[in-house]
Amino acid sequence: MSKHTQGKWSNDDKIRPYCVVDTQGLLIANCYLRTTGSDEEAKANTRLIAAAPELLEACKQVLTVEQNRVYKNYAVVYTLEQAIAKAEGGK
Repeated sequence: MSKHTQGKWSNDDKIRPYCVVDTQGLLIANCYLRTTGSDEEAKANTRLIAAAPELLEACKQVLTVEQNRVYKNYAVVYTLEQAIAKAEGGK
């Protein structure tokens, strides 16, 4: 079981710019502008973080399918295993 905040994460630039919140509206992350960054970069970072739980679940689903195939794409399997481990705090 993952230790991250469960549920779908979202961002709404109109209400809380550059913030990622959970389904109850509680703050997950702030993506403030960096001095060298742009407004568009901060918005893109916010969208990427908001998509993280769904991306992690998609990776797990693809890995399960790939592990059950007779002819595996080992590069894909390795990359997915590493990404999932990183997301879940493993090595």
